[in-house]
Amino acid sequence: MSPIEIIKVVGLGYKYQKEDEGEFWALRDINLSIKRGEFVAVLGPNGSGKSTLAKHFNALLLPTCGELYVNGLNTNDAANHWLIRQSAGMVFQNPDNQIVATTVEEDVAFGPENLGLPAAEIRQRVDEALEIVGMSAYKKHAPHLLSGGQKQRVAIAGVLAMRPQCLILDEPTAMLDPRGRREVLETVARLNKEENITVILITHFMEEAVAADRIIVLENGIIALTGTPQEIFPKVKELQSLGLTAPPVAQLVSELRLAGVDLPPSILTVDELVGQLCC
Repeated sequence: MSPIEIIKVVGLGYKYQKEDEGEFWALRDINLSIKRGEFVAVLGPNGSGKSTLAKHFNALLLPTCGELYVNGLNTNDAANHWLIRQSAGMVFQNPDNQIVATTVEEDVAFGPENLGLPAAEIRQRVDEALEIVGMSAYKKHAPHLLSGGQKQRVAIAGVLAMRPQCLILDEPTAMLDPRGRREVLETVARLNKEENITVILITHFMEEAVAADRIIVLENGIIALTGTPQEIFPKVKELQSLGLTAPPVAQLVSELRLAGVDLPPSILTVDELVGQLCC
């Protein structure tokens, strides 16, 4: 495993056992590596294996076959799981499932307290994590009084207080309104760029992946496409065949190009499109 890699997956397969359906492979022959500081978005239709793959990244699920390494530690070895989960923190779809305390600061302190850290160190980590996600003013608030986006930012702060090198977000905006989605995505992008935290974002919102360094598209448990957003999103027809819809700007650019407008296919944002049309 290269020193620049934080996650390496080799021939990973995962088989579910369902009482009514029998065995089926949710993931098959997954091979990939994720570099330190990289922002990777994992896309795919429902049932493609996105969440199953996410749960392998911090050993919540273990491969049926193949291997997965986090910081060089094999997830198949149970002795590694504590260190792996400190390196790779997980944020789930519903923040209510991760919030356990009666105030924001107590919730963020929960992880560091379980690490047995001194009180002064816990206080510092809590303050830093809340500052990073923009929730310092709410540290004395009851979590149940917060908005959905604010709750998710508290959940992220709780993971950050553990000082992970990698942040795994499993459809973190699925239950949020547009404002909450924007708050969470801006926080995640800032963590990646300013704190150099590796981000793995599992999402079914195509526009959320535009900010990623790399996109991985799953279909029926295998990697169907991989590349930069500029490489993936112009493939409008191919994405449609996989049950996905390209971001609106990418779709518009595709239609304009078909109509004879001379535009680069890699345009993904409104500002980029306006810049090209006005020049």
